[in-house]
Amino acid sequence: SLTVGYVFFPDGKKAGIEWSNASLAEMADDGVIRDEYRVSFTAGGKYFDVSARLDKQACPVVYNGLTGRGVFHECIADFQLNGLTQGWGLAEFYYR
Repeated sequence: SLTVGYVFFPDGKKAGIEWSNASLAEMADDGVIRDEYRVSFTAGGKYFDVSARLDKQACPVVYNGLTGRGVFHECIADFQLNGLTQGWGLAEFYYR
């Protein structure tokens, strides 16, 4: 599972991700980016559930390197935290 990252809490404290059910091999390993993703994790002793709905109309492809073999997909997404809090941001996928 992927346990990289951190959470900033409203009181200004920062906590690293302790556990996650995210698996890079299951997310988009075949190069097919889905419309929706869901990941659960813990940080600071608290449980979080995050879902993302990608806007495929706002998902540009950026080629990286001299040969263009590295490919970034940077997708605008609507996020939901713990089924309540709404937000937006980027979901990024990189293939080489």
